[in-house]
Amino acid sequence: MIIDVHTHVFPDALGERAVVGISRFYGLSMQEHDGKVSTLLRLAREAGVDRMVICAAATNAHQTTHVNDFLAQTLREHPGIFYGFGTVHHDWPDKAGEVDRMLGLGLRGLKMHPDIQGCPMDDPRLDALYEAMEGRMILLAHTGDVRYHNSNPPQLKRVLEKHPRLTVIAAHLGFWSNWEQGVGELAGYGNLYVDCSSSLYAISREKAVEIIHGYGMERVLFGSDFPMWEPKAELERLEALNLTPDEMDHILYKNALALLGDP
Repeated sequence: MIIDVHTHVFPDALGERAVVGISRFYGLSMQEHDGKVSTLLRLAREAGVDRMVICAAATNAHQTTHVNDFLAQTLREHPGIFYGFGTVHHDWPDKAGEVDRMLGLGLRGLKMHPDIQGCPMDDPRLDALYEAMEGRMILLAHTGDVRYHNSNPPQLKRVLEKHPRLTVIAAHLGFWSNWEQGVGELAGYGNLYVDCSSSLYAISREKAVEIIHGYGMERVLFGSDFPMWEPKAELERLEALNLTPDEMDHILYKNALALLGDP
């Protein structure tokens, strides 16, 4: 089994525009994908991916319910394939109420992108959100960017320590663009997992293996970050690390199953 814990999808009318915006934000030449659910399903089949976390982050408060309703509708249309991770913008007035509503919609977690959303993940405005999520929903957070101070290890550590019952998946091995610092500061937190999305393209095989071992195979998850990258290409990058079969099983599905259960 293969479970991809980090994919982004958008309504068909918005997909291409969203991909262009993400590409510009990171200055990366993204592959020509449109962010549509149908495209993700096709690429997942080609790569042999069985299940996926789909997510999106609201860039303004008004988008909060629209994004969550779209993700819930996608779950209903494709039962047994997707886990939905919704969103709550930091300016949304009733954060706990939206968490309750998300759970009622069948969403398992919440996606946060502190840099694009423009809010540090340890901002006091988010405390009510984290408190409502503790023990109930998983936080998948973009982590790390040397250009900002919204999602780097100092901010994430404050969240992990203040909300010890909040399970966090730190994307991009804990610190996109400064991976070594990420594992050096974050390894050992009992409520922290990491995914390997948007990382293996940028670091050497030796460094990637060192970082994965630093977190421990029980803490690392496979993620493609579609539409940034194709699932097949990201699986090939992971396979090129020559990890042991047991390590690969944990990263590809065992850890995700333990966290997420059945869709």
